Amino acid sequence: MFRAVQMGDRLFLFLLIASSLVSHLLWALAIPFAGFPHGAPDEIHHFEVTRFIANNGRIPIFGAGKDLYIRVRPGAEDNIYNRIYGWQSLFPPGAYILAGQAIRSLQITDYRSQVFIARLISILYNLFTIYFAYRIASIVFGADRFLTWGIPILLSNIPQVVFVGSYHNPDSLAMMASTLCIYFGLRLLRSGWANWQDALLLGLALGLVGLSKQNSWVVGTITVFLAWSFSIASGDTIRVLWRIPLVALPAVASIGPWLVFQHQNYGDVLAREVFARAWTADRPFLVPYAQQGYGFLDFILKTNWAELTFKSFWGLFGYMSVPLPSLVYLVIFVLCAVSAVGLAGGAVREAVRGKGTWPPFRAQAVLIFVIVAASLLTASVLHSFYNDYQPQGRYLFPAAVPLVALWMMGWRNVLGGLAEKTPVLFFVWAAAYLFNLACLAFAVVPGMRIPVKEEWFY
Repeated sequence: MFRAVQMGDRLFLFLLIASSLVSHLLWALAIPFAGFPHGAPDEIHHFEVTRFIANNGRIPIFGAGKDLYIRVRPGAEDNIYNRIYGWQSLFPPGAYILAGQAIRSLQITDYRSQVFIARLISILYNLFTIYFAYRIASIVFGADRFLTWGIPILLSNIPQVVFVGSYHNPDSLAMMASTLCIYFGLRLLRSGWANWQDALLLGLALGLVGLSKQNSWVVGTITVFLAWSFSIASGDTIRVLWRIPLVALPAVASIGPWLVFQHQNYGDVLAREVFARAWTADRPFLVPYAQQGYGFLDFILKTNWAELTFKSFWGLFGYMSVPLPSLVYLVIFVLCAVSAVGLAGGAVREAVRGKGTWPPFRAQAVLIFVIVAASLLTASVLHSFYNDYQPQGRYLFPAAVPLVALWMMGWRNVLGGLAEKTPVLFFVWAAAYLFNLACLAFAVVPGMRIPVKEEWFY
């Protein structure tokens, strides 16, 4: 299934994973657990579900008089920022089940230790994502080391990616599961769906996507559909049709029991009515922009959605309350703009050359990157317009590998022959790693004030 990795690549992967593990552990140790507004976003709410599973060995039922409901932390004032939102139990439970069962198996009872175990599992998700980012880059870009090494290097050092991967949440699992879908989808596309083992693994990855977070559903389903469509267009119809059950069965077997559980307990697999009632009762003051008389264009132009989404994709910590200096965002924006110019220039050159110089598979893979990234971005902005206003960069993380790949491709075109020089790549690595640690040392640690009272379970 996995091709042999050359010695130089093995050393690179070892150093990348080891250095990423160190940085993630530093972040995990520095981030306060339950402090609003400078702690880890919603970790207290995620862990409420995980701790229930660890103690009871089953998924909790949400509702007044049920297993979990909205409640106020002991000793806290009755306001929205001191409440525990049990409605996280209504959402896909993959991250909670995996962490909860790990804590249960290890028989850990101290909640601080339980939290750290849950954080370690999130770190593992990120490390797997970094590894499969390398695998994706390798099968798409081959021997181009600037891209095959540069994509996982950049991904592993985006401060917000490391931040999110260093506390307990479903976003890190969603990013890993989506990356697995992209990887196995591309392998099947390249082989013309010849490998039945890859089809099974794609099905398992799709099931994991279904159990991780709903925004990852966009990436998983679109990736599978495009890999299927491109292969059909290439004449592999019969083989693709034979592989569909191999993808569908593991996916249904993975997500099916949860959907049955949801329908039995809430009468709806997405529990929309139950969630809406709880949300409206707890937060009647939150009215979607679409219901405030805003048009969609007004929403884009008159709110800070684009600005905050951009900032919080790269680095905006706590409950979006610990920013980086304004100059840092300006530099990142300029780097993104230069990359966009390089990407557009490369696309124009390919179009002018007619069929271009890329092999068909690479062109298809890059088109999948573009469609997946654009679709998730569209889903995110529509959610903030029609539902809860959440300009969160982490909501784009299921498409992190495609986004980073496009970013690096732009710079590959800008640098030209310089991109082929090994010292340039190592400069990128060193600069990105130092920037990541600087964000931790000079922004996160001073900016996150650890709360005095944290015995909130008892």
